[in-house]
Amino acid sequence: MRLAKILLPIDFSERSIAAANYAHALAMPFTSEVIMVHVVRPLDYAMGGAELTGAVGSEWYATRLDDWKSQLDKFQVKEFEGLPVRRVVLEGNPSEEIVALAQQEQCSLIVMPTHGYGPFRRFLCAVDFGPQSEAMLLWASKFAQGYGATLHLVHALPTLSSGEARYLDEEIQVSIARQARAQASKLLGHLQIEGEVIMEHGDPSQVVHDTARTVGADLVLIGRHVNAGILGRLRTHAYAIVRESPVPVISI
Repeated sequence: MRLAKILLPIDFSERSIAAANYAHALAMPFTSEVIMVHVVRPLDYAMGGAELTGAVGSEWYATRLDDWKSQLDKFQVKEFEGLPVRRVVLEGNPSEEIVALAQQEQCSLIVMPTHGYGPFRRFLCAVDFGPQSEAMLLWASKFAQGYGATLHLVHALPTLSSGEARYLDEEIQVSIARQARAQASKLLGHLQIEGEVIMEHGDPSQVVHDTARTVGADLVLIGRHVNAGILGRLRTHAYAIVRESPVPVISI
């Protein structure tokens, strides 16, 4: 397992320092290239409703772009000595630009923390049993072993709405849960991985949030390109998981 490139979004908040700490800790064993990116919203957003337009507005915006580039060039320079680092400023919608850059650069992972930096003791891997779950779980297991961390798996079971309940009764919900547990057992056995499996009904972001708190996770790992119908919902809920997570999130 090797992390060739790590994408590190920077917004110059305190969270960015936590992000940098995690990215540095992850990059050091592999001498990974770290791509720091700051995304600037277009002029109409950046102005925040101000009346500056035309040449004046464009000049102000160009000055702000230079400021952001300067800030990024100075961000965590000493801390990342010895690692290959690229610093990129992009314009557009942050989430779209970050995803596009990750795909363009074929980044191994995106580090998007939400809280402070701490030691790696417990990893929580959110799985949806989609096509890439096997590769993701194998990566997560090796990653956890490399840091001497305990691995926990979490899967959010679908909660049926009142409309769906007319056709899918409680017995079918139990069947869905049984199927998911069988998939988890088969996957762990096939990969020869040990880890506690936690399954709860509910919204994936809330299930991941609550489980991370319950097991005392230091890090949450999620997939970026998964889609497996009713059991595969992480791709749709990825942003919410990152936003609600009580600990840093690594998107693989």
